[in-house]
Amino acid sequence: IYLMPAGNQRRKDGAFSEYQVNLYSMQWPNFFLTPEDGAKGFVYSGRKLFSHLKQEVSKEFDFILIDSAPGLTDYAEISLRGLPEVVVLMFSLNSQHIEGILQKKEQLEQKSIKTILVASPFPNGDSDSLSQRMKELRKKGLNPDVIISYHSTLTLQEKIFTESESYEPIYQQYRQLAQTIVQ
Repeated sequence: IYLMPAGNQRRKDGAFSEYQVNLYSMQWPNFFLTPEDGAKGFVYSGRKLFSHLKQEVSKEFDFILIDSAPGLTDYAEISLRGLPEVVVLMFSLNSQHIEGILQKKEQLEQKSIKTILVASPFPNGDSDSLSQRMKELRKKGLNPDVIISYHSTLTLQEKIFTESESYEPIYQQYRQLAQTIVQ
């Protein structure tokens, strides 16, 4: 496993780092424009860069996981441009997440990108409102491939459940997600 962090987000004094300032000032949509798109003047060739990046990292790694910010941001869109073969869409069961995931799923399917739907954190227990919400999901074509239950420990700390904790349902649920990605 190799972790490539996003960059130095903040300086020690709490101010934005040079990396963060440069990231925010980048005109990401223009980065991918080509003369065919109507771009004039200097063209970044972002598409070529990302295509080359995908080729090179695919030589070293079987799987590359990109943790993208939720929502419809420039940064999230960049991680979906030409890089993925499969996208894991994680969403909670509130209306805003459901509508956002539905929209993103449709966009990805138009690009012939496979999606894996993961409902998380999934509420514990069985209530009438949960049953009703699941019926609404299915009517909209959002049938989760994997359900990852709410676990109170994860609200308080970043934790990875290992094989020594395989008795935890959440460990099995993450194993199911890994198997679904690999298929």
